[in-house]
Amino acid sequence: MSRLIEDDMLRTLGVHGTPAQRDGGDRKTVPRFRSNLRLFPVLSRNGRTHCRVRIEEVQSKGIEALWPSLDDNIVPYFQAMTTAGYHPAFVILGVQFYNSTTTKGVADDPSLSLVYVETSWWPLEMASEGPSTEQLVNVMHTYAKGDAVDFDDEEGAESWLLWAKSASACGADLTVSCVLSHAAATKNWDAGGIEAPVAQLTMSNENPQPSPCFALLKAEPNKFVYDKAITQPTESIWNCNPKNVVHLTPQQQASLSATS
Repeated sequence: MSRLIEDDMLRTLGVHGTPAQRDGGDRKTVPRFRSNLRLFPVLSRNGRTHCRVRIEEVQSKGIEALWPSLDDNIVPYFQAMTTAGYHPAFVILGVQFYNSTTTKGVADDPSLSLVYVETSWWPLEMASEGPSTEQLVNVMHTYAKGDAVDFDDEEGAESWLLWAKSASACGADLTVSCVLSHAAATKNWDAGGIEAPVAQLTMSNENPQPSPCFALLKAEPNKFVYDKAITQPTESIWNCNPKNVVHLTPQQQASLSATS
C-alpha cells in the first residue's frame, strides 16, 4: 500500500494534539501513530465543485488514505467521493469534525469508506468514564439547556481551568505575566482528565512540543465510537507512545510548509 505514497507526503495517519500544540511550534516535530499507510493531506476549500476537483485529483493518483484539511462541513466532500465512486481505505479527520454533522453524513451515505476522527479530548460518548468530563456535561446541561455539548466546550473548560489554576498560584500578584509564567511551568496537564496529558506546557515562542497522546473515534451512523483496537492505548484511553512524535529535517519542514 505504501507504493502509492507521494515523496513529499510527510504526515502519517493520526496527526493529533490541540490546535495550539500543532500550530504554535516551528514544525520541527509532527505527531503521528504507527500505520502501514501514509496519509495524503488534501488542502480543500469549501464548495462541491472544488471538492469534486480535488477528489478527482487524488483518485487519479491512486491515493488510498486521505486527511482533508477542511475546517467546516465535511458532507460536500463525502458527497464528492461517492459521486466519483472513490473509496479509499479510510478518511481521517481532525477534531473539528467531531460533531453530529459528520456522523449524519456517514448515516446518509452507507457506501462511504471508514471515517475516523482523531482527538486529544475525552470522548463525550464516554463521559460516564471520565469524572471531569461528566461534570462538564452536567454543568452544560444545567446552565445551557438545549445546547449541544461538543469538544469546543471541552476546550473552553480546559482553558478556564488552566487560567484558574495559574491565577490562584499568583495570589495577590495577579498580573498577565504571572499567570502566563505559572501556566507555562505546568507539567502533566490534562485539565483533570478532560484532555490527553501534556508533559510540559510551554510559551508559544519557546518551541512547544506536541503531546504524543491521541485517541481515534470511528464515525458511525449518527454516533462516534471509541476504537480501542486501532488506538492501542498505553495510558488510560490514550496512545501516548513517544514514537508518535516524529522530528523533521529542515528539508521536510520546508516541504510541509509549502503544502500548507
